[in-house]
Amino acid sequence: MQDLNFKPKAFLFDLNGTMVNDMKYHTLAWHSIINEDLGANLDYETVKKEMYGKNKEVLERVFGHDKFSADEVERLSVNKEKRYQEGYLPHLALINGLDHFLKKAEANNILMAIGSAAIPFNIDFVVDGLHIRDYLTAIISADDVKTSKPDPETFLKAAAALKVKPADCLVFEDAPKGVESALNAGMKCMVLTTTHTIEEFNGYPNILGYITDYNDKKLSSLFKMAKYLNQKPVLVAVDCIIFGYDGDQLKLLVIKRAIEPVKDQWSLMGGFISENEDLDGAAKRILLELTGLHDVYLEQLHTYGRPDRDPIERTVSVVYFALIDINKYSKQINDQYHAEWFKLKEVPALIFDHNEMVKAAMAKIRYQAALHPILFELLPKKFTIPQLQALYEQVYDSPIDNRNFIRKITASGLLIKQTEKDKSSSRRGAFYFKLDRNKHKAQFQSFLNFIPRPEK
Repeated sequence: MQDLNFKPKAFLFDLNGTMVNDMKYHTLAWHSIINEDLGANLDYETVKKEMYGKNKEVLERVFGHDKFSADEVERLSVNKEKRYQEGYLPHLALINGLDHFLKKAEANNILMAIGSAAIPFNIDFVVDGLHIRDYLTAIISADDVKTSKPDPETFLKAAAALKVKPADCLVFEDAPKGVESALNAGMKCMVLTTTHTIEEFNGYPNILGYITDYNDKKLSSLFKMAKYLNQKPVLVAVDCIIFGYDGDQLKLLVIKRAIEPVKDQWSLMGGFISENEDLDGAAKRILLELTGLHDVYLEQLHTYGRPDRDPIERTVSVVYFALIDINKYSKQINDQYHAEWFKLKEVPALIFDHNEMVKAAMAKIRYQAALHPILFELLPKKFTIPQLQALYEQVYDSPIDNRNFIRKITASGLLIKQTEKDKSSSRRGAFYFKLDRNKHKAQFQSFLNFIPRPEK
């Protein structure tokens, strides 16, 4: 038995014993014709062993060549098939799991055909009676070939009809002669043990495996990619919200959208996730491609999936946000997509639900800033108290009493005073400070004492 890494482009099915478990009824019909109509005395097992190939070939194996004229062969064949259909009709059914298997194969764009020694009269009885014709691109019957299995003609003609190379086809068979036919055609084979035992297939190197029906789990490995039936794909996009602080103003970075719809309108940095890409990787790639920014810590915010959020196609967006010091990253930003910083209160109308995303990001930042020093990511390593106060006022969109702010933040012990001063705005100047991150870890709730109450 071979490895199941084989990924076929086409499935070729024998019919009797492979798609329908009807060989008992064929045997009973032949047993009746051979013994009752033609006077032979063969038991059931002997008849069963001779049942392969065309009807004419069965008669020749049992009674010898030239025993019957062409008209007699035709009459006997018709009678045999009528008895078979009358006996099997109340039990007509696909082998367990085949209906689902055919749907899965179709969903995976695998071509399918029947290659059988049955006559069209019997093939139509099964195919139309079970409503599976639409799955089949080609049907090769006994009338379409000169020589039956184990000659490869049946399966080679089926492959040719599908325009698929023999090596890319997988044959489903229930009989040793059928497996041999596939071998002679250069095709791999999956064996159904509906009619013969596994021991009867010894010596065939083209067998991938043995199954009792189409519910067997090993069949799932035949498909290149598992797909859920009756499900339409949904696009996944990533949108990046970049807040920046220049020491004076809190700002949002936006770009001009490069594609339709709403081309050239203001947008967050967004794009579609690639097939072999995770979400974090996609966010970093998209941010780099659209702005030139890299080495920016991005945090996942929320997922937006309203069905009508994108007018072109159903798209789910996973949103990330980041806080940066504008001066630190100013040299990275490129002009390819007209990336531009806007003060928060002057941000233009953005496409789709991007304004809603920005609002949610600000709410998350306000909550986190009450517990963690995330706003310090927006500041240079050393900063002044006025810069820090201005930043918190803009984030919370609320004025903070200057004296109380200075008193509380000084008393918190979270800042380390530096010897240098910033004299850019006054002769007296303002001392620079740094965040004492070690103290912050020990008493993180100190921030709650001097900022507005955080939103949840």
